Amino acid sequence: LNGRWAKEFYNNPPEIKKDFWERFAQSYEYVFKVDAHKPFESNRIIDIIARISPEYINFEFETKTMYDKKLYIEKQNAVLGR
Repeated sequence: LNGRWAKEFYNNPPEIKKDFWERFAQSYEYVFKVDAHKPFESNRIIDIIARISPEYINFEFETKTMYDKKLYIEKQNAVLGR
């Protein structure tokens, strides 16, 4: 999450559309700004995961090809020390 973007969003919230599909599109735009669906690059994530102590970890990546998805999985596993 980009802190500058989050502050801007909080200080200037969008006008929520009345139409369901327009609101749906707005929500997707928001989700992809909050979570880019890319691997974590900092090994500091290990401390966060340890603190949360989840039973499972699910990788949720947005890629265009299976090759890219494979690279993301390898990158995420490397950061996690796997």
